[in-house]
Amino acid sequence: MIETEAAKSPRNGGFTLLELMVALGMGCVAGGALLLLFHHFQVLVLRLDSLTERDQNAALAPVLFVNWVAPAGCNLAGDVGPVLTAESGVLSVRTDIDGPDGFPDGALEDGFESIHLRAAGGSLQLRSGGGTFQPFLKNVDAVGFSRPDRRLLRVEMEFAGEARSGRWRAGTRRSELLVYLWNPVAWEGGDEP
Repeated sequence: MIETEAAKSPRNGGFTLLELMVALGMGCVAGGALLLLFHHFQVLVLRLDSLTERDQNAALAPVLFVNWVAPAGCNLAGDVGPVLTAESGVLSVRTDIDGPDGFPDGALEDGFESIHLRAAGGSLQLRSGGGTFQPFLKNVDAVGFSRPDRRLLRVEMEFAGEARSGRWRAGTRRSELLVYLWNPVAWEGGDEP
């Protein structure tokens, strides 16, 4: 009887089917764990992005309100009616800031001389002059205006993070701002609301 090399060694140097199946199963489990880890990291980044955007808008809103609302009624030519009104959730501000040599020209339809602000469609919207409402701050769910004092305008806003995955929404952030009015002008035709 002749002995061959294959008959002398117990194994042929390859993997058995069982070893291959175990290695393949362990690789699938490890790959699935990596994909799950990547998914959770991606959700965390989206949440952080939404919260950051909400906080940036909440920080920018006071600067814009002070810039646009504080000079309400300043530099007006003649009687132009109420210059600061809040009706049906829309704040209207009139200021004649763009006349020749810094003097009023009476044309309140120029850019940012007659502005209107409202919260609609999940954003704070602005209309300047005779234009249409355009969104300028996202994630604003509600805005309210009141006049606690002759020289103060209280602006209350509610910011919410954007729902990106449909299952998660960033927490709501409430913000209250008191704007000091340079010129304590008439509010809807009277001294107080």
